[in-house]
Amino acid sequence: EEKQERSSRWGKVAHNLGIKLRQYRKDGHHVLLVLQRQQEGEPSQLEWAQQVIADIRRHSLRPIVVRPDPTTPKHALGILAGLVDAAPGVKVEGTLSSSAK
Repeated sequence: EEKQERSSRWGKVAHNLGIKLRQYRKDGHHVLLVLQRQQEGEPSQLEWAQQVIADIRRHSLRPIVVRPDPTTPKHALGILAGLVDAAPGVKVEGTLSSSAK
């Protein structure tokens, strides 16, 4: 099993950095959705987050915590919080306007 982990790109990075991968688990408090900076030609963070939240909701009723990239401009955080908060059980970390539902 450890050989398989090392054969994947992430497995190699994890091995080189000494990161131990945890096994998949079905229990837990929430689903963490981590956003990254938008690159040219990619969907916006808002579009991507809305699609992924819809996909997650098809499989889980756990609360979803959205963590934007630290470089996301403050005005975009407010827009993200407003759009994402319309979904029940979704919270955006790093904003004052968002609250868990």
